[in-house]
Amino acid sequence: MNMTMKQSDAYATGQTIRATNLRVVRRLDGNRESRVQVYLAARPAPPDAPPVVVKLASGYDRHGRPYTASLHNEAIYLRKLSHPHVVRLLPALDDEAKPGSYAGRTQEGGCACLVLEHLTGGSLSELLHRRRRLSGGEAVAIGYALASALDDLHAHRLVHLDVAPHNVLFRTRLKKADLPDAVLIDFGSACPIGRQTFTMHETFSASAYLPPEVLAAASAGVIDVQPKIDVYALGAVLYTMLVGEPPFVAKERRALQDAIMRGVFPPLAERWQPDRSAISPALQQRLDGLVRSAMHLEPESRCDAAWIALELYEIGFHLGIWPVVDTHTNRNNHGGQRSLLVVLLALGLLVFGAGFGAGVLAGNVLPPITATPALIATATATATDTSTPSPTPTNSATPTATPTNSATPTAAATATSTVRAPTATLVLTPSP
Repeated sequence: MNMTMKQSDAYATGQTIRATNLRVVRRLDGNRESRVQVYLAARPAPPDAPPVVVKLASGYDRHGRPYTASLHNEAIYLRKLSHPHVVRLLPALDDEAKPGSYAGRTQEGGCACLVLEHLTGGSLSELLHRRRRLSGGEAVAIGYALASALDDLHAHRLVHLDVAPHNVLFRTRLKKADLPDAVLIDFGSACPIGRQTFTMHETFSASAYLPPEVLAAASAGVIDVQPKIDVYALGAVLYTMLVGEPPFVAKERRALQDAIMRGVFPPLAERWQPDRSAISPALQQRLDGLVRSAMHLEPESRCDAAWIALELYEIGFHLGIWPVVDTHTNRNNHGGQRSLLVVLLALGLLVFGAGFGAGVLAGNVLPPITATPALIATATATATDTSTPSPTPTNSATPTATPTNSATPTAAATATSTVRAPTATLVLTPSP
């Protein structure tokens, strides 16, 4: 028997969801005709366990097949990912006698439901609807979170394919003193890099963030799925956060597609009025160059997600939005601690010099030390523990290239391993 839910099979409050031990608290999605139903649910124990979100396949695709493939793919992909700005997949069952199942399944083996962490801060789409545009610091922090998440996703040979404001949620409500903790959700449209065929109408829900190569291939339904699709969408999201509307706006779908294909949109300076005391003209120009590099008409001329993360981190450093990590319990003792560090460094140099001299006398000369990306990343991550924060590696010191120049993004792509290595250290989440 197929357990995939039909539209009439919606759960009521208090019912237990099949293939799980979760009890429905309330329904979250307002679209009752959706192919996926979304519920807030509670676990039976412990009593103070936080609620979770359950996604259930509830409809059928245009071929009349149960809509379980999307959830099945999402379960597979999310189990591969572990990033602070990617939604967390949780076990559907809490049975100590068995390994936790990450997907409730039908008897035919298809995935019927997913259990995800509950993100209580609302969506980026809702935030933009309330405030229209965000501050420069908020946009940079959210953009960095998304760029680092996409960099990790692309490193796992996956492409999200639906980066848009409605697919960005916040773990907690935004507070004035805290950085927004943005999380990328909805991986049902994700595909492996290099896949050649998919149906656009079943994959994308936000045409304003589609790159031109996707629109050009829409009629044939064949496209080479590459990370640069996500990069273009990220650039459009960053523009939307700063300006208050996407780069291309039209009343009709055809007119919108024509505008995207032409690729001409106003620069940030014409539509963005930031706080002049907080964001200098140089940083405005830098952000505009970043957006245009991400949204280049030619995919091969676009930057990559790692380069965007590096750029936004450095811009955020100039804006002073990142929390400074202070490992010292006594802030007034920095001078004595610096003196101790100098003494230790001097002793280390003496030991190293003595060892090196002995090696030369013995005919054993040490090989030169190479500044590898991992070493640069480690040094950068460690530098954040000092009293004076340091910007990101100098790989990103040439971010102001014009969008038509593909040399800078391509060269900067070599920094991918540099930004990925300290991802766990440079997690920019609100400090407790």
